[in-house]
Amino acid sequence: MKLAICIPIWGRDYLTQQVLDYYRDLREEFGFKIIVGLSEMVAFDLSDCDVVFSENAPLSAKFNNIFEAVPRDYEGAMIIGSDNLIHPEYFRWVAKKKPVFTELGRCFYFDQATGETLLHYRAVLGAGKYLSRRVLMRCDYRPYEESLNRNVDGGPKRFVADGECVHLTGQNWAIDIKTPEENMWSFDHIKRKYKNTENAKAEDVFNTFDLDVNDWII
Repeated sequence: MKLAICIPIWGRDYLTQQVLDYYRDLREEFGFKIIVGLSEMVAFDLSDCDVVFSENAPLSAKFNNIFEAVPRDYEGAMIIGSDNLIHPEYFRWVAKKKPVFTELGRCFYFDQATGETLLHYRAVLGAGKYLSRRVLMRCDYRPYEESLNRNVDGGPKRFVADGECVHLTGQNWAIDIKTPEENMWSFDHIKRKYKNTENAKAEDVFNTFDLDVNDWII
């Protein structure tokens, strides 16, 4: 399957390198193109990725600029944050089902400083949204509203017809890693404000991704 994964980058260099290495390993199986969006120069190697330079604000315009770099003969593209891990099974599901549009409905939030982990089991995630070429063509490869810095994730649904969205609610296929550095929404904010959450064991969560949690705790 010709798939591009679109990863906006801003700060948190060490975590970003870890996340990119995770997707480099998956690329050996899935063969996807990695497109990263930069707003400043970085010290780590991106020679094996496609690089788009874009201002970090408004964030939604940065997302659009990355999607515009998706080759037009690709079957689709997926948005993934530089602090997000998406399970290999999701890529296998997309390759098999070839949906028009899909999004994940469950997410583990992991506090990198403490190891505390929450499962949000009734979510609508920005990370992992898959847009087929059909959807991308409808929006000329700019699916997000142009001037938003927060609450940007709903933009692509403007171009999705009734019955085309698959909202996956039963699979634990996403980890959102919260660092001590600035996050759009901190772990403490999520813990206080989000409903429909339960505690999870970090070691077990990372094991399902074939990862060692100790590599991700600082």
